Amino acid sequence: MKLSKIIPLVLVCTVVFPFQSVLSAWEPIQRPESGSTILSGGVTLETTPEELGDDADNFLGGMVSATWVRPNNYFVEFMVTRSEHRVSTSIGRQDTEQLHGSLNGGYLFPQRESWRPYVSAGIGVGRFDNGDDFNVDETEFNAGIGGYYEVSERIFLRGDLRVMLREDVDWGPAASFGVSVQLGDITPDPPPDDDNDGVPNASDLCPNTPAGSRVNSNGCPDSDGDGVYDDSDDCPNTPPGVSVDSRGCPPPPEPEVIPEELLRQTVADARLLVLFEYDKSEIAAQYDDDLQGLAELLDENAELNVTIEGHADSVGSDKYNVGLSEQRAAAVKDKLMNLGVSEDRINVVAKGESEPVASNDTAEGRAMNRRAISIFPTVD
Repeated sequence: MKLSKIIPLVLVCTVVFPFQSVLSAWEPIQRPESGSTILSGGVTLETTPEELGDDADNFLGGMVSATWVRPNNYFVEFMVTRSEHRVSTSIGRQDTEQLHGSLNGGYLFPQRESWRPYVSAGIGVGRFDNGDDFNVDETEFNAGIGGYYEVSERIFLRGDLRVMLREDVDWGPAASFGVSVQLGDITPDPPPDDDNDGVPNASDLCPNTPAGSRVNSNGCPDSDGDGVYDDSDDCPNTPPGVSVDSRGCPPPPEPEVIPEELLRQTVADARLLVLFEYDKSEIAAQYDDDLQGLAELLDENAELNVTIEGHADSVGSDKYNVGLSEQRAAAVKDKLMNLGVSEDRINVVAKGESEPVASNDTAEGRAMNRRAISIFPTVD
């Protein structure tokens, strides 16, 4: 083959190699490992050039090679192949020999699943001998494609197809298939990480993290962007821009401050008036709702304290009526304490018969004077 026929092959190789950047989008490199040494052996099948004779029977030959893979995934390989074919020559059927030795360079593409393909090209010497009238050593150029199929951490199946280009002997394709062994130390397989977030499945508390998410050491993202990762976020749907505490939750709302005017109206609506039977301090059931309302008001407004004033009508001595009015105020206090109001928030004052609201000369007036009322010193 003329040297001019090699030029297109060189151009093809020049175009193919830059495409490694595109094919590198495949899965990360695994094996054969960068920096390793690989020994290969197998069978080869090669056509017989016409110069050796006619009517050739193509037989399988043998192949051995040693490959050194560089850290940048380029490799250098020394390969030897030999095959014997039977051809028809001027003196009859003869056995021929084809022996090739070449030094090749190539590039291993990133592994995809169990395959790791490559391209290569090189130069070497071929010997062709038909035992009759043709015995020549020929400079050879070759270019090819192939791939390794991972069987185990060290063992691979290898397939290779290349074209042999020569000056005086016709070109021909050569195919080989064999087994490769990786020598030296083996890097252990990384633990599985299905969502590719950098945290192995065994330690990943958030195993379905969207691609590209920043995660913590537990493999969890910060879905709501509040600065607290999901595995520690007690409030995972915080709106954007809301400040949160260490649990990822917004601070509790500030207690509602009731304006003074509203508080005055609220106190007026909840003011308590309890009327008592003659000479009694027991509270009738009809006042239960009013007492409950007063207790709730005090619970909702911690700044409020209450004074319960007890009163009596004019029947009996002043001393007796003071004691009776105190009993009536104390009865109201006990009721409020039973409803959860702290004792120190309730003051009791006994007014006796000193502050009537109606005439003690009539039964109706005296009934109005037998009473207990609530007073709010901070509001009234």
